[in-house]
Amino acid sequence: MHRDIAAIICYGTSTCRTNLDQLVTEPTRHKDDCNNILDLVFTDNTNIVKKVSVTDGISDHDAVVVDLDLRPSRKRKKKKKKFLVDKADLEAIGDHIRQFSAEYFAKLVDVSASAKWDAIKNCILEAMEKFVPSRMTSSRFDVPWFSRALRRQCRKKQKLYNRARKTKSGEDWSIFCSARKEFTRAIRSAKARFVNEFLSSSIKDKPKAFWSYIKNLRQERTGVGDLKKDNKTVSDTKEKAEMLNHQFQSVFTKENDNTLPHVSFSLPHGIPNLIISTNGVEKLLMNINASKAMGPDGIPPWFLKLAAKILLHYYETCSRLRLIMEKCPMIGR
Repeated sequence: MHRDIAAIICYGTSTCRTNLDQLVTEPTRHKDDCNNILDLVFTDNTNIVKKVSVTDGISDHDAVVVDLDLRPSRKRKKKKKKFLVDKADLEAIGDHIRQFSAEYFAKLVDVSASAKWDAIKNCILEAMEKFVPSRMTSSRFDVPWFSRALRRQCRKKQKLYNRARKTKSGEDWSIFCSARKEFTRAIRSAKARFVNEFLSSSIKDKPKAFWSYIKNLRQERTGVGDLKKDNKTVSDTKEKAEMLNHQFQSVFTKENDNTLPHVSFSLPHGIPNLIISTNGVEKLLMNINASKAMGPDGIPPWFLKLAAKILLHYYETCSRLRLIMEKCPMIGR
């Protein structure tokens, strides 16, 4: 008995110190009425383990089958539309929104706040598409220090390799080996220069770029992994969120809303009248963090900050109308 307790304590402390996880949970030895786990499988990376099962083995010993994913998987990045904010035509954006103002203040006087907001949103999106240049991002995984000069040097090295492989000449192989060594030194030097110069200053000046580089150094994926639906692997974040949302909803009971009791609620003190001023709206627009992601309306924060003085009156009138009608547009909730 004392030996068993000592073995259990030794097993627990050794696995904790080495950060190992034991995967076998089913008995692997059957004798008389005793079922014991004698075969153990340890790992320090449970993300590569797909399945662990116990099958029939020899005599009273079962065999443990472990399915591992040892092949490195890399997904191609999705191409995204990126607006070139520095090349935006502010004068054309201002003229476009001023032309819209005549229709806004003349024809959209008696409409709801939602209709006013939809008109403003469509005008902003149209101005972005027309007067802010854009390009599609690349789907390649390029490192930030891999410059055009290094890319030309890499293509030159590949051409020398193709020629040496075709001619099988010792001199060509020697030229290729020299080019490969030179390219390796150049790319190591470029990486060291990037880490020493750019990252050291970007910790305070550009923290987003710094943490983006740190995030790309990960060797495994975190968060919600790929899901399977109808024997198809789902990797898109939106589809995975919808699948999990559907799964969570399926385990709850759907009750009849008509049978719910009515609970009366009243505030002890009324809310004083809110004052919306032009300076207040302008201050909120100018203090927007331009690096944040866009909301459900599809308008990026950088555009609101860029055209704050032009959009000032539209946001002011729309906000006042929300308070008067005591109703907020669906997209702004």
